[in-house]
Amino acid sequence: MLGLGLVAPLHPDAGHRGVDVDVLRAKRQGLFTGGQGLVILTRRKVHLGLGQPCFEAGRISGHRRLQLRQSRDLVAHREIERRLVRQSQGARVGRRFGHADTVRGARGIASAPFTLGKGPRGSQLTRIMDPRYGKLADVLCGFSTRLKKGENVLIDAHDVPEDFVIALIRAARERGATPMVNLHKARVGREMVKGGTKEQFKLAADHELARMKKMQAYVAVRGSDNIFEGSDIPAAQAKLNGEMMRPVLDHRVNKTKWVVLRWPTSSMAQQAKMSTEAFADFYFRVCTLDYSRMIPGMEALKQAMMKTDEVHIVGQGTDLKFNIKGMNAIPCGGEYNIPDGEVFTAPIKDSVNGVLQYNCATIYQGVSFENIRLVFRKGKIVEATSNNTKRLNEILDTDGGARFIGEFAIAFNPHILNPMQDILFDEKIAGSFHFTPGKCYETTDNGNHSSIHWDMVCIQRPEYGGGEIRFDGQVIRKDGLFLPKPLQKLNPAYLLGKAK
Repeated sequence: MLGLGLVAPLHPDAGHRGVDVDVLRAKRQGLFTGGQGLVILTRRKVHLGLGQPCFEAGRISGHRRLQLRQSRDLVAHREIERRLVRQSQGARVGRRFGHADTVRGARGIASAPFTLGKGPRGSQLTRIMDPRYGKLADVLCGFSTRLKKGENVLIDAHDVPEDFVIALIRAARERGATPMVNLHKARVGREMVKGGTKEQFKLAADHELARMKKMQAYVAVRGSDNIFEGSDIPAAQAKLNGEMMRPVLDHRVNKTKWVVLRWPTSSMAQQAKMSTEAFADFYFRVCTLDYSRMIPGMEALKQAMMKTDEVHIVGQGTDLKFNIKGMNAIPCGGEYNIPDGEVFTAPIKDSVNGVLQYNCATIYQGVSFENIRLVFRKGKIVEATSNNTKRLNEILDTDGGARFIGEFAIAFNPHILNPMQDILFDEKIAGSFHFTPGKCYETTDNGNHSSIHWDMVCIQRPEYGGGEIRFDGQVIRKDGLFLPKPLQKLNPAYLLGKAK
């Protein structure tokens, strides 16, 4: 059990003579979700905790021991460890539990250290928030949404540690904004959709739309211990819910300042084929990138796209042509998504012809798809195959717009190199593009409307088979690297500060 690096807060009355303890059993739900820093062991039971657990008051006998487990990731945390061992208060806590305090490291993103302070009944433990939370919250509320005094912001938190929600609340208030909070649980959401009725979905949509109309900004942080939680929701139910909620999505996307990001979980680390510690470092490095460095290159790519008539994409299994004449192009450098790094537009709706072979697995509506191949004729997907062709075509038959393309985007985030089946990361992979069946954005309106918006990704770096993107016959990117000099500022060497 100790190998899990689990932590839980101590009840203020713990350690006082004559108090009885009820230690509860619970299953730990991943290393990233808790934000805790303490474990109490007994010979009988261990409370491992779910989310933000707490201990009932109880008797602590001499054979039990207290073990503080804290993050090794940060220098500040290690200094706290050293102080805890030295503090006389810590010695008193140890004596109450009949042992000497020990401090060890617990690896994981959200493990939080504790320090000792005076409470109404003696020494108590107080959690210190991971400083990376505050830095990321500042990016979201500052650079991304640029919150101002008097604005309302909805914080939409899905399976996210309370500490980070609190960091967002504080960051919003520091800028004079008024925060509102939604707390979601994936298992609860699954049940609501799986057995929901049209009347229920309509009531929920009316409520959410009324609230959204009072917001000037929207910050969504989405975590999940199981990314396949919705895999057994019937397609008809998912479709009905999507149709009912579409007015909410439209208003949020088109009428508010918004940013969306994933919260790191143990399942994400597994998808990325990384250790939890390595993924933690990767996540915060990507999400706090200096996105301002992308601005010159993004502006150059925007101008190039807006001057282009025909786009021609070639690669392994791919030979695709379409027209973007007169379409707007939108740079995305941290204002809408974190992580970010793309410029998107939309093809003329009926101009897409050819075949496109995607080489990234994708998850949509809780189902994983691989080796998606789409054939286009006059803009419409006339043939679609994958490892799950039946379900793929069910989704593409959702409505009249689902078989047409609503977005074409070129991506260039230098930290994101390999797919991890999380679209907010995968669609920003350096040297990739995505070509999206379904709904277009109002800012790049090609007339295609749908309840579907499915970003499918193809990587063109050499290790993924290479490929070219051509604007009016000129190769602007080959094997994942931009060739025209103004666009070279979107190559990894420049974005990482290794080239001028």
